[in-house]
Amino acid sequence: MDISDIGHSVKQLRQKFAQSTGLPLGQALSGATIEAALREEGVTYRRCLLDPVVTVWAFLSQIIDTDRSCRKALSRVWAYLSDQAPEPILIDPEAVADTGAYCKARQRLPEGVVKRLYGQVADHLEDGVEATRRWWGRRVFLADGTTVLLPDTPANQAAYPQHPNQQPGCGFPLLKVVALFSLATGALKGAIHQVWSAYEPKLLRQLHNVLAARDVLVGDRIYGTYTHIAGWTQQQVDVLFRLHQARTTDFRQGTRLGKDDRLVVWGKPKQRPKELSLEAYQQLPDTLTVRLLRFAVSRKGFRAKPVTVVTSLLDPLRYRKEEIARLYGLRWEVELDLRHLKATMEMDMFRTKSPDMIHKELAIYFLAYNLIRSLMSQAARVYGRDPLRLSFKGTLQHLNTFLPLLAMANSRQRAAYYDTLLRLVAREKLPDRPHRVEPRLVKRRPKCSRWLQQPRAVLKQKLAA
Repeated sequence: MDISDIGHSVKQLRQKFAQSTGLPLGQALSGATIEAALREEGVTYRRCLLDPVVTVWAFLSQIIDTDRSCRKALSRVWAYLSDQAPEPILIDPEAVADTGAYCKARQRLPEGVVKRLYGQVADHLEDGVEATRRWWGRRVFLADGTTVLLPDTPANQAAYPQHPNQQPGCGFPLLKVVALFSLATGALKGAIHQVWSAYEPKLLRQLHNVLAARDVLVGDRIYGTYTHIAGWTQQQVDVLFRLHQARTTDFRQGTRLGKDDRLVVWGKPKQRPKELSLEAYQQLPDTLTVRLLRFAVSRKGFRAKPVTVVTSLLDPLRYRKEEIARLYGLRWEVELDLRHLKATMEMDMFRTKSPDMIHKELAIYFLAYNLIRSLMSQAARVYGRDPLRLSFKGTLQHLNTFLPLLAMANSRQRAAYYDTLLRLVAREKLPDRPHRVEPRLVKRRPKCSRWLQQPRAVLKQKLAA
């Protein structure tokens, strides 16, 4: 195939992908946007069929699809090339039939480009949030961590070892991920990953450049320590954490602001925490004024449970106790966001075999997640819905159904398909069920299979003996 044929094929392929995968955000994930990200990362590439722009779209559609095999992704590329072609086949099938070319194209794709793209999508959504949907006009972000399983390869084991309680050859490498989600849009603003034993607050502090002054950070009790609160307040970021379990408190001390509402002064820890460098420890203030609040969380069928939180929102007139309690109650949204990634999008188990590809696959998952959030946001804006009350799983199902239609349709059909897609997404409204409680029990018994307690190669030898 000569250069002109390659140029025509790449142009047609980009157009098909832009009409399907890139459609939910319009210009936010256009070919020009990806090329701009490539330039900003200093990436140069030669003119070929699977260039970085096409590879991003193909990788993205692979993650969104229920069948995440490279063969299915390559089949999609071939289908897009064959659609409305002047001849049944534009190029030699042997040139793209082997998945090796696509896998090598994914390996050449820089991780920084994908991270920049999902950050841009998150910023695009955050900029479109109306002032009335912000908490006291401020941006709120939710933080939490989780772990995911990786394929059991020597490279992955070396970079991200499995838990020591598991026998060698019987477990999976573990990757810890700490992520920041926007409360207003549900989009993933930033994330960092490390080995499973990494300390979550230390990882979260590495995302300090993601947040800006006057942002509000909400997290669980693992973040409610002196050093972590002081670090964020020095950056002019207000925090709201549950009080760490190691710290005792007495509501008879400090300045009384109301019932179970006190201003207290904490002293700097006498011993430097091991996760903190000496320079960072010396820069911490000697004292820290924080606000302690205690309120009851009621659960149907259970006794009310008292919860104590610590915050740097010190003004009791502007930030009333009831408002802070309601804001902390919304911290549960981050658990749902992580569940969407791990359960709905099946990110709990990765497929790639090397640490470098694991990082890229993780970034592509985040990009796909933010694109789905953008589709929910657009449907909510058109039909007057709350984007956080729409079904994430329903949106993903409808998107997968309409992607091939959007790619193959003409401009008139595409507008009709997309309007139908938005209408279906807007109809997937979740019921409002505050304080919902469900038992963690299943009705159907699992199939009886013994656990793998020895390496598979050893068991195979025993069977062959």
